[in-house]
Amino acid sequence: MVECYAIIILLLTSSVDGIQRRDWLQREHHGGSGQEHNNDKPDSVESEGQKYFLTIENDSPVILGANVTFFAKISLDRSNHGYREDDPQFSYWWRDDTGTYAVYTGGLQTNFSRKYEKSSVLGKTHDMRVQVREKSFIDMSGQVLNGKSPFTITEYINGDMKLIQPNSTLHKKWTYATNNSIEYIVNIYDPSHYFDDASMLFSWEFGDNNTKVTEEPRVSHTYSKPAFYPVVVVITADLPATKHSIWETIKTGKFSQTINLLDSVYNVSILGVHNTIVNHQNNYTVLCNGSLPINLCWYFSTDNCEISVNESEPVICQKITEKCEFHLVNHYNSTGSHCLRVLATNDVSSNITALFEVSVKEEPKPPDPAVTASVSTFAGLTTVGAIVVVLFASYQVVRARRMRHVEVADFDFMGSISNKRSPSTSPVSSSSSSSSSSSSSPSWFPFWAKKKERSPLINEYKTTAAKYESFLEIL
Repeated sequence: MVECYAIIILLLTSSVDGIQRRDWLQREHHGGSGQEHNNDKPDSVESEGQKYFLTIENDSPVILGANVTFFAKISLDRSNHGYREDDPQFSYWWRDDTGTYAVYTGGLQTNFSRKYEKSSVLGKTHDMRVQVREKSFIDMSGQVLNGKSPFTITEYINGDMKLIQPNSTLHKKWTYATNNSIEYIVNIYDPSHYFDDASMLFSWEFGDNNTKVTEEPRVSHTYSKPAFYPVVVVITADLPATKHSIWETIKTGKFSQTINLLDSVYNVSILGVHNTIVNHQNNYTVLCNGSLPINLCWYFSTDNCEISVNESEPVICQKITEKCEFHLVNHYNSTGSHCLRVLATNDVSSNITALFEVSVKEEPKPPDPAVTASVSTFAGLTTVGAIVVVLFASYQVVRARRMRHVEVADFDFMGSISNKRSPSTSPVSSSSSSSSSSSSSPSWFPFWAKKKERSPLINEYKTTAAKYESFLEIL
């Protein structure tokens, strides 16, 4: 008898569930008035003093031919009165906008998977709706929770491309350093393991006329020049034939990203003097290389450069946008060792440091005026004496050179004068004079005709000078 009552109750329950299911489907088809919620705000209802919250999610996007799974979860607020020790059972009625529906019975959470293989579902967003009813032996209608979850089916492989550059400091997304290897990694989004048995090929284009084909979803590449590079990877997946399809299936995907390559900061140098005096203006020039813009920070510390950085020192920064050349001016107000520290940073490097040590001394005292005057007088006299000595020596040298080049002529002016003034004598005496003259050389004969009879140069000079003076007296 009890078995008969149980069968009757089950038939009534199935009948009521069928009526409720048809009623819900009709209201959905005609735009019924039931509440609908998306994932952002779960639906809620209170039953027997307990509040239920419904959340709907799915794992899309998925590629055409793969399964998409929907998840329904009911949360209970057990803090209210009327707490139930046991978890209630629910009926989950699923329906999408293509007309397909399914009914599952479960506890506080369940899931529902479906495969979409028609291309008509591509190119738009779909909604999966769910209605939840609490199954009760007394009240078979229960309380209703409604929700929906949007999903998409794609034609191409889903995923993304990730770039990693080890041993570098990166401050900006999609910006990397030159002359340092970049690792490219493709992550294929495949929650239903659709591509587990597929053969994959990855064709890489790095944007600098270099390409590569790999079977693994990762590759490394290095750029030598700063520029923008468009990186593209094309994925080809060959799925083997299955019991549901006698043909192999080819799926493709494409990921691309433009990256910016920059030179790290290098060769930071400081030009200036290492030794100076207190309160004296000191000029420094900071030079560096690397891709602009570069952020330069500097500060002067009152210690040597071997001591660690003191964070309390004031730091000044300047953004360099045209040329990495910057000029600094500083006055030291104390003696001892000082250090100029410069830190350079750009989007792919950090805190490239240059150190410049400076020794500062007291300004020297001015000299005594009396001592300065005495030294100046002595220096002046010494200079004048030196000039006189040089002039006298020069005169002596010139005079000696002139004397060596003097040509001495031995003229006998007295003999000629005596002949002119003596009275005429007899022809005999004249003839004898004439004959004597013809027999011996005249005393006024040119000195170059008497080379053998010439005396040394100085004696001839003296003799000639004496004769010349006598001749002048006679005149």
